[in-house]
Amino acid sequence: MKRNLLMVSLMGMFVCGCVHKPPVGYVGIEDTGIYDFRAVSAEGCYYAVRSVKNQDKASLDFWVTACTNELAKGKGYKLLSDEAETNDAGGDLRVLQFTKTRTGQEFIYLLALTADSGKIDIIEAGGPREQLQQDLPAILKAAKAVKR
Repeated sequence: MKRNLLMVSLMGMFVCGCVHKPPVGYVGIEDTGIYDFRAVSAEGCYYAVRSVKNQDKASLDFWVTACTNELAKGKGYKLLSDEAETNDAGGDLRVLQFTKTRTGQEFIYLLALTADSGKIDIIEAGGPREQLQQDLPAILKAAKAVKR
């Protein structure tokens, strides 16, 4: 079953023409889960991309609000920032940063979203606060370059 899901995911990547490059300092890894692409740094941070169908053609603002509510109210994350950016293709990109403390260490979770009538691109990054903040310029550059 997992092998079939992986094959479907790989075929989907080739059909949609998705292009993903890891941020500088990260290396791509094989992922058999929900991601189209996943990369890690030697310092323990991760970067991941996935695209899902925007079945009801909801707006980017809808998805930003839904994700913020889920993470802040549902999972106990604290919203640090919500920034409007433009991706390399000229589309809207919303970049949200959340924080959560686990086992005495503060972690940052970055969520970047683009949405149109067909797809929602979800770009995630996470890791210890100090390290992820150092990696942030490279992560944002990679997120802006995500192509379908």
